[in-house]
Amino acid sequence: QQAVDVTKINKEKTMLEENLHQAAVMKGRIDGICWDDELRISKKLEEIERKLHIYHETARRLQLIGANTKFSNGVDYEISFNIHSVSGEAEIYRDIRETVKPALIALKEDLTNKNLKAQEEQLTIQDETRHLEETFNDKQEE
Repeated sequence: QQAVDVTKINKEKTMLEENLHQAAVMKGRIDGICWDDELRISKKLEEIERKLHIYHETARRLQLIGANTKFSNGVDYEISFNIHSVSGEAEIYRDIRETVKPALIALKEDLTNKNLKAQEEQLTIQDETRHLEETFNDKQEE
């Protein structure tokens, strides 16, 4: 009876050791997957932060950032990103889609219209100058 109990206990011990070994192997695989995911996420976050930095620098140079800058027209062109927010990437896209993009489109249309108006005024001034030159030349010939 004792020999049977010892054999049974040894089998259970061996089975538990095998289960423990398999669990350790599985944990190692999961740790590797987690490490790879953390590395991928870290690189993605760095890329997002780098692109936001470039965007903000460009927006500052274009005088878009700041409520009283030349072209902001009261729009806040800054894009915020909270690394600890669950929906951080969604917030960026919402800022871009709902605020930045429509404001940039409106600014582009406004600047295009101002440019066209300035070109028209320049052509008018050139025509007037030409007309005055012709009148002046005609008067000199008389």
